[in-house]
Amino acid sequence: MKLETFKSILLFVLVGISLLLTFSLWNDSPRYAKLNNSKYISEADVGGDVMKKKDLIDPNQIIFHDGDRVQGFGNPKYEKELYIDLSLWELEDFRTGEAEWNRKKQREIEIIYPAPVPMRLLTSLFTMESDVFLPAWSYKRIFLTFDQASTTMQVKFISSDGAYEATATLNDAAQYKKLSGYFTNGNHLVDYLAFKNGTKPIYIPAEAQTVNRRSIGAQTIDEKKFVKALFKKQSMVSENKGESYYLDGQRGMRVMQNKRSIEYVNLIESDKVAMDSADLIDKSIENINEHKGWTADFDYNLFKIDTNNNSVSYKMYYKGYEIFNSNGLATIEQQWRKGELYKYRRPLFYLNSSLGSDPVTLPSGKEIVKALKENSDYEQSEIQDIRIGYFLDYPETDTHSIILEPLWFMNYKGNWQPIEISNLQNKGSDI
Repeated sequence: MKLETFKSILLFVLVGISLLLTFSLWNDSPRYAKLNNSKYISEADVGGDVMKKKDLIDPNQIIFHDGDRVQGFGNPKYEKELYIDLSLWELEDFRTGEAEWNRKKQREIEIIYPAPVPMRLLTSLFTMESDVFLPAWSYKRIFLTFDQASTTMQVKFISSDGAYEATATLNDAAQYKKLSGYFTNGNHLVDYLAFKNGTKPIYIPAEAQTVNRRSIGAQTIDEKKFVKALFKKQSMVSENKGESYYLDGQRGMRVMQNKRSIEYVNLIESDKVAMDSADLIDKSIENINEHKGWTADFDYNLFKIDTNNNSVSYKMYYKGYEIFNSNGLATIEQQWRKGELYKYRRPLFYLNSSLGSDPVTLPSGKEIVKALKENSDYEQSEIQDIRIGYFLDYPETDTHSIILEPLWFMNYKGNWQPIEISNLQNKGSDI
């Protein structure tokens, strides 16, 4: 073989190898980029879930009004299913203005939220055009009314102060039939009564309800995972083992209640400038998502917003029932200052397998209302809400299981407490 021919063949082979290597690098570059991108891989993973606003902003009641008759779901799981369905239906002809609507005794569906929801988040919660004008106010109630002639439904968002409203149309005959069918066939609905305390009525099931008491395995989360999530420079963090406290000179994190909860605080004071409620919700969800902090096997719902303190809290739910606890073990709370996380308090456990359940029949709503009205220790106007929920009992002597006890609860003067008919004279502790 001539030398020139050999050189040509060798050059051809080398060029081919070069092309193959280049193609391989191009083909693998997304994988390498993913490994180097902190959005894809992070040591700050506490083992929970990532949530969207749509997952965390739910009503706590859906009420059906038919003249003087009031009904609601006997089991909250059906309420959740209906609301998810509603959020997928397209809202059309969206308009805003001053409130002009006078409610009449007609068929309507009322959707009630535990905390004011900023209208700015509406396109994240419902199916609608993304370029609609959304006002700055918030809503706590939505009303759906029926137009039988056109088989359409009108949706009204009422501002928290009652001064403004936004309206939209649900124009779908099949969905109209589905919703109006609840009034005729009563699927999963039970009769409710309205407890009138001088402001907005409180709706509760009229008859006795049966809810399962549950025993569930619990597993604590290693607090070192939150050290990685909350402290920017790990090398600066020191641990005081005697006090279960971590400090980097600017931030501190205390592990409390036999490793059942943590409290983080930025020790450097900064100006407290009020944040917009929508920005506050966005900030908190993004922050908790960064370390996958929505603990597995619980549902969470936006519970309270305080723009004066820039604080936001999310409540735990299980099987659709709100969870209450006197030691803060059922709430994730954050406070922000100048766009930085200032305080963060949350539980330090998650659930695993069920250890058993047994049914508990609670007193009827009629009995609850009668007992409250006959008890002179309570000012009726100060009762802000009444509902069935779970009390979370996590005994100090048992780190491996919790009890969820079904009870009636009421919000009295801004504080939640259990209602014990047999002992209403003793108000008990706030939760």
